[in-house]
Amino acid sequence: MNEEIVSVSGVYFSYNGDFVLENVNLKVKEKDFLMIVGPNGGGKTTLVKMLLGILKPAKGEVKVFGTSPENVLDKIGYVPQKMNNVNDMPLTVLECVLTGLKSGFFKIRYTKNEIKKAEYVLSRVEMDKFKDKKMSELSGGQVQRVYLARALISSPELLILDEPTSNIDPYGSFCFFTTLEEINREKTIIMVTHNLNLLATKINSVACVNKYLLYNDKPELTKEMMEIMYGIHDEHYCSMGAYVAEEIKHLTKCEGENCCHYKGRI
Repeated sequence: MNEEIVSVSGVYFSYNGDFVLENVNLKVKEKDFLMIVGPNGGGKTTLVKMLLGILKPAKGEVKVFGTSPENVLDKIGYVPQKMNNVNDMPLTVLECVLTGLKSGFFKIRYTKNEIKKAEYVLSRVEMDKFKDKKMSELSGGQVQRVYLARALISSPELLILDEPTSNIDPYGSFCFFTTLEEINREKTIIMVTHNLNLLATKINSVACVNKYLLYNDKPELTKEMMEIMYGIHDEHYCSMGAYVAEEIKHLTKCEGENCCHYKGRI
């Protein structure tokens, strides 16, 4: 049986007395590839910050590898949607990846082994040939691959990604996820995204967060998940209801390379 990597039990969290998460429960096991979806302001980022130990629940418990997240940060790799100021700094791709090492931002010189490791993780994300380029010269998709390499250099067991494809074109998104699918053979992955079409990739479970959390241990959105994202609509009398019904049909039934998502729906 796979080891339990993440355990969120009865969690509540509020900002200034207003609860953004209520009675949230979630279990993530080793080698899972969990996709977290939900509307803006629904609590996804708050949940991720608790998994990283940045925020503490008002009530309930968050454990990663059986303990508080801040105790095992060396086992967690994080890929943000954007790293403030990094792309504006005169950093090369290789230098940016090296900052992912412990105390990486504060080191003046790196060892040959550290540089070799940075080159290796860049090769895993197909960015090794760009190692001497400045970060400011890269496309959005290339930047995200560098961020992924930066997260991998510390050899984490759990990888958390926050909207990793928000600045990437559809083709680039699926190429990025081909890389993630390879990494998932070794590591547990939790990914926050608005891109529902990524259900066509090889994730194996879905959580929908909008104050409450709904979980499905299959790579499918349920009707209840769509309803807490878009609201409850009658598909026979409401155009939004018809849209939701159509999306449920496509997102839960399509599979493989013949899926409509591979044929231009994205």
